[in-house]
Amino acid sequence: MVPVEQRQRARAWLTDAWVSVVLIPIFMFLSFVAGYVVYGLLGYVDGRGSTIWADLVVLVVAVLIAAVPCTAAVVFGRRATAAGERRGKVPLVLGSLAGTAFVVLGATSVVAAAL
Repeated sequence: MVPVEQRQRARAWLTDAWVSVVLIPIFMFLSFVAGYVVYGLLGYVDGRGSTIWADLVVLVVAVLIAAVPCTAAVVFGRRATAAGERRGKVPLVLGSLAGTAFVVLGATSVVAAAL
């Protein structure tokens, strides 16, 4: 039988994981805004005519911002699952899929722009 204290921690981690999943679209939007700000700081208008190094700088900034809730969802989902809350696997998978998709799509767009 699972102790009450462990169940409460598992529920708290599950709640934190789901809050992280809900924050993923907000942080994705913020990463796009930050990307345009970085392009502007580098002297490009909307990223048009940018060099590959500028695109990579923007990609790194955007990925770092977008990875915050994705990583949190994975970490808290793993903790909840390890503490006996099987429902923690859902935010774990959603966070990892969203983070991986953002990195792959961002890298693909940088490579496509360079060609």
